[in-house]
Amino acid sequence: MDPVESTSGPTRVEAQVRANAGPAGLVAGLLIFFGFFWFGGAVGTTLFVNADLLFRTTLCLGGLAMVGVAIWSSVGAVPALLADAIVRVVIGVLLVISAVLMLAAAGLALNPCIYIVCGAILVTYGLRAWREYRHLAARQKADSRELEALEAYEETASQDVGLLLRGHPGTTPKTAGRAARKQVTPRTSAGDCLTSTSKKRSPRKP
Repeated sequence: MDPVESTSGPTRVEAQVRANAGPAGLVAGLLIFFGFFWFGGAVGTTLFVNADLLFRTTLCLGGLAMVGVAIWSSVGAVPALLADAIVRVVIGVLLVISAVLMLAAAGLALNPCIYIVCGAILVTYGLRAWREYRHLAARQKADSRELEALEAYEETASQDVGLLLRGHPGTTPKTAGRAARKQVTPRTSAGDCLTSTSKKRSPRKP
């Protein structure tokens, strides 16, 4: 096990989560701009007005939610990707629904078709964020297990060195390894045993 690999794993995961803060902030800025400042009140049938209200409300609230996702992602929290996936999918689905209602109320028009495309894009990126969340969550869990195993190994090694030092007063940590090697007795091979036995049984020459 490589200690550097294990300790640097969570840092790499957090860096990938922080990289999501920029795209999430960009989406939040666009939604807030179009929701609060670009689109005004619609005029038309009741269905069209309600569809437009749903559309603008989705942009405003979705933009504020994406601001929270961007801030959460900036701290490197893996669950922020799950929140990003949920928010994007919900926004995309609501945009598609509102656009379909606009088409049903006012007939074929360019803007509702654009809204449908934007909603589909958000849903696609939301599903991608969901896959990224599952991947990074599993990776973070595996890295945590490796780190725990490494810490347990280091703790066991330090305990062994402490026992060795107590058993050899005056021994320093540098010489603990030497003392441990001196306590190990070499194993005798089968050939050495046969050779020594034959020497004992062979008669002495006059």
